[in-house]
Amino acid sequence: MRSLSVPLRIPLSLAALLAALSATFSVRAALLAHEPFDAPPGSAVLGSAGGVGFSAPWQTNSSVGVATNTAFALSYTDSVGNALTTTGGAAFFQGSTTASGAMQPVRPFAFSRGTNGVDGATTWVSFLIARLGPTGTLTGNPYGRGANVPHDLGTAQKLAIGNSSGAATNTVGLIPQGAAGNLVSSTNTFGGATNFVVVRIDHVTNGLDRAYLWVNPRLDLEPALADAGAVSSNAFDFSFDRLRVFAGGQSSAQQPYAELILDEYRVGESFADVAPHSPFTPPAPLALVITNFNVTPAATTVAGVGGTNGGWAQLLTSADLFASPATWAVAATHPFDAAGRFHLTNFAAPTDAARFFRVRAVPPPPPVPPFVLTQPASLVVTQGQTAWFAVSAGGTAPLGYQWFFNLTNALAAATNTTLVITNVQPADAGGYLALISNGAGAVTSAVATLTVLVPPTITTQPQSQTVTVSNNVTFSVAATGTAPLAYQWLFNTNTPLSGATNASLTLTNVQTNAAGAYRVVVTNAAGAVTSAVAVLTVQPAPTNGPDFSLYGFGAPTTGGGLLADTDPNYRKVYTPGDFRLALTSGTVKVIEIMNDLNLGWNEIGATNQTGRFRSSTAPSLHPVLLASGVTTVDIQDKNGLTIFSANGATIRRAEFNLKRAHNVIIRNLKFDELWEWDEATKGDYDAKDWDFITIGDGGNCTNVWIDHCTFTKSYDGTVDLKDGANHVTISWCRFLGDDGAPGGFVWQQFNYLETNNAVSKPMYSFLRSNGFSMNDIITIARSQKKGHLAGPTEFDPDNANIRLTLHHNYYLNHQDRLPRLRAGNAHVFNVYLNNTAARAAKLLRDAKVAAIPGGLGAYKFDVTLNGAISTEGGAVLVEKCHLIDLTAPLRNNQVSPTNAAYTGKIRAADTIHTLGASTFRGDTETPGSTLVPVPAPLLPFSWNGFAALPYSYPLRDPSELAALLTTGNTGAGTVTWAKTNWLKTLYP
Repeated sequence: MRSLSVPLRIPLSLAALLAALSATFSVRAALLAHEPFDAPPGSAVLGSAGGVGFSAPWQTNSSVGVATNTAFALSYTDSVGNALTTTGGAAFFQGSTTASGAMQPVRPFAFSRGTNGVDGATTWVSFLIARLGPTGTLTGNPYGRGANVPHDLGTAQKLAIGNSSGAATNTVGLIPQGAAGNLVSSTNTFGGATNFVVVRIDHVTNGLDRAYLWVNPRLDLEPALADAGAVSSNAFDFSFDRLRVFAGGQSSAQQPYAELILDEYRVGESFADVAPHSPFTPPAPLALVITNFNVTPAATTVAGVGGTNGGWAQLLTSADLFASPATWAVAATHPFDAAGRFHLTNFAAPTDAARFFRVRAVPPPPPVPPFVLTQPASLVVTQGQTAWFAVSAGGTAPLGYQWFFNLTNALAAATNTTLVITNVQPADAGGYLALISNGAGAVTSAVATLTVLVPPTITTQPQSQTVTVSNNVTFSVAATGTAPLAYQWLFNTNTPLSGATNASLTLTNVQTNAAGAYRVVVTNAAGAVTSAVAVLTVQPAPTNGPDFSLYGFGAPTTGGGLLADTDPNYRKVYTPGDFRLALTSGTVKVIEIMNDLNLGWNEIGATNQTGRFRSSTAPSLHPVLLASGVTTVDIQDKNGLTIFSANGATIRRAEFNLKRAHNVIIRNLKFDELWEWDEATKGDYDAKDWDFITIGDGGNCTNVWIDHCTFTKSYDGTVDLKDGANHVTISWCRFLGDDGAPGGFVWQQFNYLETNNAVSKPMYSFLRSNGFSMNDIITIARSQKKGHLAGPTEFDPDNANIRLTLHHNYYLNHQDRLPRLRAGNAHVFNVYLNNTAARAAKLLRDAKVAAIPGGLGAYKFDVTLNGAISTEGGAVLVEKCHLIDLTAPLRNNQVSPTNAAYTGKIRAADTIHTLGASTFRGDTETPGSTLVPVPAPLLPFSWNGFAALPYSYPLRDPSELAALLTTGNTGAGTVTWAKTNWLKTLYP
């Protein structure tokens, strides 16, 4: 059997572990400042005012990123066991993760050292710092940009303690004279572990100050200037007056954001001031007693008593009993239990003829910084469910945890290994990570993404409609929810319609058997919802068809006359160049637009950027308009001109401006793509004067007829009148706004804002961060904000000349100005307006805003539900119209209801007004009328300048207007007849 030598009692000697205290401290002078970062966990660093020696709380200094107090604290024990005196808590700083910016708050001292303070003195600075790398795999510098703690700012940073911005070595050192390239580095490197940094600054009288830096020095010995690990540098002759923390922000994938943990920042007049500590006291020698010794073929086990709780036992082994103990191999190391017992096992099988063992007590091993064992996993949950994130980590206990949302928001009470989010909502979707820390350092987990599946919700229900037989009808639904959304339309409640799988259902050539109930089921991965029932009523064709003759104030208009297309004064236009030349000609009387024209300033070509074409106000935000530009087309100095299209061609990205133009007709054209989101005036839409057609801007116009045109959504008005434009008729037109469909013009704008972080979009960002989804914003913004402004300037004497007729027009989701008249006269008859979807959007908007503390502030994001408006003595008659879901169908003052000068005359006659489930038909004067104007007292109605209208006109019953105007009779491209009919003004 093998011979074993086992001493039963082993006295512990720690002499080899202790160093004699051979140096003395500097005499303690004064602690000038101390920032312990001990504010409540999760509270913001900015604005906090803890500690001593500062004249003000932490200030922002244009900071971007995160600065929050943590529940854990950093700690430091030097090489001989001295422990730095610390207070609970630390501070976490993170640069911006979405833009090039830094978290760089400052806090001014209550003292000044150096040129403008105490010169000829010495200042000592110390702090604990743990620098983390961002999560994920990154090339280049894995620890990010700039991680330093500057101290002197003045007009320029003169000395910083940290590392160079973007330094690949991640070294800690001195950065004198404010330039990152001036880094004088120590051999110590940053990482997740804690470092104790000490700096001495000698403020030299009448000379350059000097700075010295040490990393992780002993706490009981003032470090020597010639220490091997010291760094020194000549700095400026500078004053030392504030603390600034700098955590750099993201500017590229190679230079991501920095993450720092800072603790126990001290400024003093001596080393002892900035290195308070608890001296290491050697424990009394221990008498370890081996009580059990067991040898098996697989292992050797030694157990015993006599240790101390918190200490460690170490098993040594050697084949030579008389060999120096320093040469004995370590076989096992394990902590004593709470009672001081030890149990050590050597798993190496004994093979020597003799093997000897010793047991000794040793200090605990140095703490291990935390490291992630299991990363949190990304989750996909349905709205209302519970989301669970979990992380596991190793490292010396205790470990502290803090969960963050979207990298910047420290979550309250989220300080465990698991994060539980109950009743998950769309606002909870995003990235989650855990910051794990102990006294030795910190680490961040990978980002786990929470995807929230939102069941579909219908925001705009399909509406019941009445059509005439053989016409077309479209039902539409708007829904929100996690994409993709699927649609299935049903007929008479439960019969699926083949191929009816879009957000809109169009029925063509409707017959009486199509009458009935329609609804749609909207589904996605999270659920399904069924719309309300929309009833289709099919009426027989009216015995008297529509009369497309010219009526109203514009009746004297003849345009260019009835010319053959071979006449030299008849011009066919195929290109922007053709159009420019036709407008420039002094003889052309008829211009036929043969095809769609894209007239953006950047797309018409340099040769056409002259004459009647000029650049309009530059676009700011819409991606299509940013590329194309916008053109103003001046139709000027004309007397007798017709512009039309036989096929309903589209004019895109241009505004028509009529000035000094008389006897002009514009027919059968569609106007499109002249809108963008308004950040410049915070939703007032006053930055760009983009009207599809402006009559009289730059010179008075008379006798204008706009007929059978279609207008989509414009930035400003659709058709406006200026400079006293008069004898104008707008008839048989469609004003549609935008349908908000994916891929459409409005949708493209918001998709651009969603995906382009470089764009300045404070209002949009405010809405998105306060409960509005992209689809919500589209739903609210898609209707037309402004219609017809007749008279742009208050009390302009030219306004009295305005004469405007609107008849047989179809307005869909039209918020305001039907028209808005200043002085003059306007006649509105047989107009059909349906604002059902706009009103639903208004209700959606109001509910969202009610949930925002303080509301929208300075931002204007609303849906106005106004109809006709008369101000400043104007006269407006609304006759035999059908107005749906206007909350203020008639208004008579827009400035001061108590000032009669701003009040206009307005009256409704035999008009249907529907609001929600209520319908009224009658006049303004009818008892219980909903057509009484607001907000000023009613003025007796009379025309300005004449007792009765100077023209005759046919009237349809308002109940017929839905069928008459929403089908094939209004707008561009809906009437098919001989081309010469577009040149006529009367039809027998």
